Amino acid sequence: MFRGAINIPHGLAVWLFTPGPNTDEDWRAYCDALTEVTLVLANHASPFAVQVIDPRSEDPNAKWRREIAEIGAEAPTRSTIVLVSKSTMVRAAVKAISWLSPPTYTLKIVGTETEAFDLARAESPARGALGRTMLDELRGRRR
Repeated sequence: MFRGAINIPHGLAVWLFTPGPNTDEDWRAYCDALTEVTLVLANHASPFAVQVIDPRSEDPNAKWRREIAEIGAEAPTRSTIVLVSKSTMVRAAVKAISWLSPPTYTLKIVGTETEAFDLARAESPARGALGRTMLDELRGRRR
């Protein structure tokens, strides 16, 4: 299941994929969140997003991978997206894809949420704590 939140003043988005299947509705919501961040944070000096993929979260099919790539190509070049996955296979696959088709934004791939929020904190001191709070709220939210 996909959940997401955005904090416009801090230029911060946090996205979460929880364990289990992701429906077309989840992938549509994710694509809409990517589009929203691109539009809403277009004028922010350094948009920053943390995307957490929990273990056993279902990967997108080819249709959704294509749409995600198309939307991602519109992200402002000054954006940073940090992908968090404990899975070395997921991290390696994303890294390989980014080598074959480099994103226009900065992509960082890490294994823990702590690493992601340390990177957020390095960009802006308030972002680390705020991002952690946003993720905790997303984890507590029920559909």
